[in-house]
Amino acid sequence: MDTIAFKLPDDLSKKLEATAPKAKGMSRHKHAKQIVINYLKATEHVKVKDELNSLRKDVKRLRSDLASSVQVLLVMAGKVATSEEANKWVETHLV
Repeated sequence: MDTIAFKLPDDLSKKLEATAPKAKGMSRHKHAKQIVINYLKATEHVKVKDELNSLRKDVKRLRSDLASSVQVLLVMAGKVATSEEANKWVETHLV
């Protein structure tokens, strides 16, 4: 574990003091440490959330592409007579 020390400008030091009641008896040093830890963890959560949202979009696009492909294949293979029937089959079985 590393030790990190830093100075805060006066205005930020005052903000830290203003949040002291929320710190539940922590020293200013421990409170500042907790703020940094919380920020770094939140940053990682935001990154994971963004990646998850990107994956959801990709899956949604892939499902749409699959549905379109299956519709075309059903019609081309003669398994259904119309694209509307193919669409109904896809909605029943894939969506």
